[in-house]
Amino acid sequence: MAASTSRARPGEKKDRLGLWVGLALGMLILCYAGVLEMARPHVDGERLRYDQLVELSSTGRLLSANILDEDAYVVGSYIAETPEFGAEATPRPYNAPLVRGTQRDLLNLFIENRVPVTVNQQVGKRVVALASILLPSLMLVTLFVYLILSYRRGTGLFGIRSGATRFTAQEGGVTFADVAGQDAAVGELRELKEFLSDRERFAEMGVQVPKGVLLYGPPGCGKTMLAKALASEAGAAFYSISGSDFVELYAGVGAARVRELFKEARANAPALIFVDELDSVGRARGSGGGASQSHGEQEQALNQLLAEMDGFSSAEQVIVLGATNRPDILDQALLRPGRFDRTIGLERPDEPARLAILGVHAKRTQLG
Repeated sequence: MAASTSRARPGEKKDRLGLWVGLALGMLILCYAGVLEMARPHVDGERLRYDQLVELSSTGRLLSANILDEDAYVVGSYIAETPEFGAEATPRPYNAPLVRGTQRDLLNLFIENRVPVTVNQQVGKRVVALASILLPSLMLVTLFVYLILSYRRGTGLFGIRSGATRFTAQEGGVTFADVAGQDAAVGELRELKEFLSDRERFAEMGVQVPKGVLLYGPPGCGKTMLAKALASEAGAAFYSISGSDFVELYAGVGAARVRELFKEARANAPALIFVDELDSVGRARGSGGGASQSHGEQEQALNQLLAEMDGFSSAEQVIVLGATNRPDILDQALLRPGRFDRTIGLERPDEPARLAILGVHAKRTQLG
């Protein structure tokens, strides 16, 4: 029993897209920070103005000059003051920022004054400058791809909720005593109530409890109330959703809703999933009806519903109740064993049943 419940189920594979994208963005940000540090001019010494640099060169106190082409700096050493007779000159390091386009004039000045000069083209800095442009672009592309994929999958920032309304057993407030006129249906649902409330006993007996039950009948005969009463009597979480909520405009959204719904139900077992208007999502495939895009989305949601019902065992205390007033148009795959393999028909109440319904309502009403 434990081995079956620990098996990986369809649709429950952990989505690691956000993790990998986060790691990729983190590495790109670190690389970008390193590139910015490498692109920064690494100079030391005293900061000189351009006019001071020209004066030192003209007076012969500029000992060396190294023009950094990409950084637009001149670095080297100079003598602050002319030393006294017999004294040794002490060179000092310097740096001077340059205006773009003045390198040639400054180079001619150094040559005229016989200042030892070199020009460092800094080829490596050109590669760094290119990387400082490409890395932000790569980060934007990575983020854009993540948004597209997460939107299509319904994960991450675009996480898709099931859309189901959840009620606890205490919030339901409806029991079988509140249902009148459907005695045969109540009798069959009491069996499911025993399973949801006492799973261990049924497991020891080896009883195969149906995963899905189909309630069908004309509108207004109590299908939704019966589902709420079953959940309340069994002390199970009740998830109510319409089949039309699974048919969305964008492909894959409905299937994602189905996966999320079953995931929530398993996490809060015992649970009862009630799908009203099951024919909206469960009509026979290939039967047409509606635009081609919405019809394809309906089939994707139906396929996911079938996969989810095959992917859990009855020991997980999750039962799916479907309700429809058009059972004739349902896909036959829904009605095979292991899915909605039990059907409960409801009829419009006759006169005695209507009197019983009136009696239920009269208990909460002051009569004259």
